[in-house]
Amino acid sequence: MSFSPEVWREGLAPAVVLGGVAGASFLLYLLGGEKVSKWLEKRGKKQKMKD
Repeated sequence: MSFSPEVWREGLAPAVVLGGVAGASFLLYLLGGEKVSKWLEKRGKKQKMKD
């Protein structure tokens, strides 16, 4: 199977964006681990109350 450059661009761009977002969140998690998880828990509880 050979891919044309257009297919590569269309497939790669979203993958790179998603990879960047995942990498950034992972870095944030590593740097702020406990703080972030506590904040996310609070936020999750607030959202559950709204539902």
